[in-house]
Amino acid sequence: MVIFDEIKKEASNYRISEPGISKIINFYKYLEEYNKKINLVSRKDFKSNFLSLLRISLWYCDFLGTFDSFMDVGSGGGFPAIIFKIFNPFSKGFLVESSFKKSLYLQSVVKELRMDEETEVISRDLKGAVHTLKRRKIKVDFITSMGFRKKEQIIDAMEITMKGVSFITGDNEIRRVQQIEQYKKFQWIVKPVAGKDLLKGVIVKVGDLGKEKPIKMEAE
Repeated sequence: MVIFDEIKKEASNYRISEPGISKIINFYKYLEEYNKKINLVSRKDFKSNFLSLLRISLWYCDFLGTFDSFMDVGSGGGFPAIIFKIFNPFSKGFLVESSFKKSLYLQSVVKELRMDEETEVISRDLKGAVHTLKRRKIKVDFITSMGFRKKEQIIDAMEITMKGVSFITGDNEIRRVQQIEQYKKFQWIVKPVAGKDLLKGVIVKVGDLGKEKPIKMEAE
């Protein structure tokens, strides 16, 4: 099928292994079927929407670099969290999804792709998920999100990270959040998403305790 050739081409651009490409194809098949039960990805032109989300997720993996653990907020249909796990199969992933139906889907797709040993679905909102990890004394390298709207909540959860928090959003939202006084002490790395003129990848980095750091902007 043409769609599988497109998936292989996109994944190969980011040096995904053959077993990893097979997992992405299986992810596509599983999501396509499950999407008929509940709306996870827009059903209008599903193939194009899947490829678009895949491209962004692969770029996001490359943007973050190496990591041993992450907590993805609003994992929904599995982007970018499932791709994170394929890109970095030995990482520990926490997939946060407040919708019960979507969290059931995430649990099933994680099991279907045999990722369940190092992947945990947390069926709570972000504040509840942060409380869960703090109670268990767990820290992650990054908190990530591609669609979660409440950016302040993500940044405020930085205390449970070792490398910072990250999200993908537009210029106006970035400028709005950067102007909030308590966030000016952090380093901000901002980079355009490849092929998506209106989207930027953002990393808000953890600074030394008690030391303020300037905002840093990076762009291609």
